[in-house]
Amino acid sequence: MPSRGIINTAYISAVFCTLIDAVCTFIVIEVYGSATEGNAWLDQLGQAIGFGPAMVIRGVVGISLLTLLYGLTYVKRRGRSLAARGVILAAILLGALALYQAGGIIYSMVHFSPS
Repeated sequence: MPSRGIINTAYISAVFCTLIDAVCTFIVIEVYGSATEGNAWLDQLGQAIGFGPAMVIRGVVGISLLTLLYGLTYVKRRGRSLAARGVILAAILLGALALYQAGGIIYSMVHFSPS
């Protein structure tokens, strides 16, 4: 099982990346008027209540799920190791997503002017 320090760092990184993803999506929508949302439910929610509140809900749900997974790393059962690896995997994937989205924002700022 990974050490507690690695699990804690992965959890904090995943929470940070979840927030970065929501903020980057909101910035692109506010500056450019549109963004591609891969999650169809989140896209529908954004169209129904606005993308600002939808990004807040996305952040709260994402952090809640990460916290649940992180909490499972403290359970004294076989699933603890699996939960620890899940936290680390979530941090890696969310980090890659945050980098991709930040790169997209930078690319858009260089090549397109806001409407």
